[in-house]
Amino acid sequence: MRTSNESFDSSLVYQGQLLRISYNSIDHQFRIVKPSHIKVSTNEIEIQLDGVNKILQREGRNWVFDEPNADQDFANAIGRLMCLTYRL
Repeated sequence: MRTSNESFDSSLVYQGQLLRISYNSIDHQFRIVKPSHIKVSTNEIEIQLDGVNKILQREGRNWVFDEPNADQDFANAIGRLMCLTYRL
């Protein structure tokens, strides 16, 4: 239970649970910024990956980052984890 003098980060109120993924022997943590907006038809999801906001987009059965220089295999691994977690 939080006491009145503890700080409260209001930016975390609308974020989902903290998820972990190990990719290329490195552990990463991410949150879905607005998990209540996820449906089976969702094609774009904003995540907070290691403290940085990124956009994942679905292209067919694969997931990619909206940044062209990003590791797209890593994006697909995160997307598969989200599909299993949220039954997309």
